[in-house]
Order: sequence, then C-alpha cells, then structure tokens
Amino acid sequence: MYLTPRQREVLDFINKEVQLKGYPPSVREIGKAVGLSSSASVHSQLAKLEEKGFIRKDPIKSRTIEVINNGELNAKTGKGIPIPLVDIFSPGQAVFQSIKEYLIIPEQLINTPIEDKLFLFQAKGNDMLKLGILDGDYVLARQQQVALNGELVVSISNNNQPNINRLFKSEKGVYLTTEESAINGVSFKDIHIAGKVIGVHRKLNKILSKV
Repeated sequence: MYLTPRQREVLDFINKEVQLKGYPPSVREIGKAVGLSSSASVHSQLAKLEEKGFIRKDPIKSRTIEVINNGELNAKTGKGIPIPLVDIFSPGQAVFQSIKEYLIIPEQLINTPIEDKLFLFQAKGNDMLKLGILDGDYVLARQQQVALNGELVVSISNNNQPNINRLFKSEKGVYLTTEESAINGVSFKDIHIAGKVIGVHRKLNKILSKV
C-alpha cells in the first residue's frame, strides 16, 4: 500500500529505533526526529500507518507500537513492555510499593506471560558471578513467595536488600545458597522470598568496559 513521504519517514524511524533499542520510540521522539512540532500531528501519522496496516498500537499502553509491515517485507517486530524497577524491599510487603521507575523490555525477551507480576532490580555484589550475573545487572523476576527445589529466587535480607539465591529443600528445612558458598542452613521462618529470577539484562557499555 502507498505511503506518503512523511508516513515513510515516521515508519522508518520507528523501525530503526526498534532495531537499535528493542522497543519503539515515544510520540515526542518521533516528532523531534521527523520535524513534527505537535503530538497531534504525530498521532495523526500513526493513525494513518495503523489504518494502512503497517503498525498496531495498544489503546491502553501509550508507548506500545508494534510494526507489522515495514513497507518492504511482512516482518513483525515485538512490543516493548514497561517493567517496574524496584530499589527498596521490605519483608512481608508488596515489592511494588517502592517503584523507582519503569524500564522497557522487549516482549520477546520475557519468557513468561506478561500478565504475571514482573519487576526489575539491580544486582549488588558478585555472589552469582558463576551464573553470569554481575554487580549492577538488571535482574528480571516474577513476584511469588514459593519456588521449586534448585530454582533461583529473590530473597530479602534484614537490611531490606534483595539477594539472589538458589533455594534447596531437605528433610531438615529450607536452605538458601549462593554460587560462591556452601549450603548454609536457614530456618524457614527467617526466609523472605519476593520472587523467582527469570532473566538478566545488562548495559552494553558495562560489558565493553570489562574487555
């Protein structure tokens, strides 16, 4: 289907941002890139692209744009999903009471139903270095208070800091370990589990700085 030069410019910019970042640009970013000063003008262009079958917008999530036709191939790119970044934890309280900001994660990188209660936090220390989890990594977790034997969980320490541990169960009780330490007994009443680890995300500049 025919695209006007401006529609092509908008679509190309969205495609480029999705390929570079893994998630679509905001309305403000699109307007700045293509020279549209008002958000209404950008929304008008997006509406035309959606009408012509090139993109699909989520009516609930303002920053979710799915490219279903890039103008050349019938290629489909995924959505960017906003996930809350949490920085303070309290045993017995919902982790979402301390949301710092939202980070956009590509839907393809979330190997769980997006309806689940997901959250992110930054790892501290190198206890999970053998698993490839470094200090400062963004750890993606699903909120839950139970886990299977051997699974990685987010436990909460006495100083309200999140820890990444592997959970083990035995006849003597429940144990939390790190990859760097031997199994150490912890009574069940002292264990506070906030979620299960399902992914890790790292900034590129952090990887390059270690090369």
